[in-house]
Amino acid sequence: MDDEDALDIRQRALRRKERRLYSCASIEQLLETEASSFRKRRSSSFDTQCFGVDPVKDRDKTFLNAMAITLFEDESRLGRMHVQPVIKCECNGVESYALINTAATVSSISMKLVEKLRLTDQIIPDTTSKSIALGLPHPEVKGKVKYLDLTLGNWQQVSQFCVVEDAVPEITFGVDFLRKTQAIVNLEDSSLTIGGQQGERVPFLTTREVIMLTRTANDSRS
Repeated sequence: MDDEDALDIRQRALRRKERRLYSCASIEQLLETEASSFRKRRSSSFDTQCFGVDPVKDRDKTFLNAMAITLFEDESRLGRMHVQPVIKCECNGVESYALINTAATVSSISMKLVEKLRLTDQIIPDTTSKSIALGLPHPEVKGKVKYLDLTLGNWQQVSQFCVVEDAVPEITFGVDFLRKTQAIVNLEDSSLTIGGQQGERVPFLTTREVIMLTRTANDSRS
C-alpha cells in the first residue's frame, strides 16, 4: 500500500468519525440551535432574560428559553388566544351576551340594553366606590338596576348591575359577580361554571361567533 492509499483511508475514517459525532450531538446543542432559530423569527420585543435564563452560562435551561420564545411569539397558532371570553345569557327573558372580565371590580349592563328592557325608570343612584383598582380605567357609572332575572343555561338568579354607556357585549361579569356565584373560569375547555365544581357549565362563544357579534354591533352603530 503506497502513501496515497493510506492517506485516502485516513481521510475516509475521519469523515466517518465526524458523522458519528454529529449524530450523537447532545440535546443541549440541538435545543440551542432551535432557540437561535426562534430568536431570528421572533417579531415581538419580549425579553426571555426575565425568566432568569442564560443560554450561554446555563445550557441545561435552554429548553425553557426556547419555550418562552414560542409562548410569547406574536404569530401564535392558538385560535382563542386573542379572543375574550364571552358567553350567551338571558336578561329578563331577552337573549344577550356577557363578557367575563376579571379586571372589572363590578358587573355592568349597557344603557342600550336597559332601554331595551324598559327599565330606565328603575335606575337608582349608584353608591359604589369610584376608586380605580390597580390603576385600571373604570367606565362611568350612570346608576344601578336591581332585580334582573339572569339566566345562564339552566341556572337562574336575580342579579343587579351598574349601568354604563353602550358597550359590546352589553353585559359584563366582574369580580363581584364571579365571587358571589362561586364561578370558575376554565380557559382549558373554554367555559364558565356557575356554582362551584358541580355547577352549571356555560361554554364560551367560538371565535367566529365573537367576530360576528362585533360586526353586528359595529353595523348597528353606523
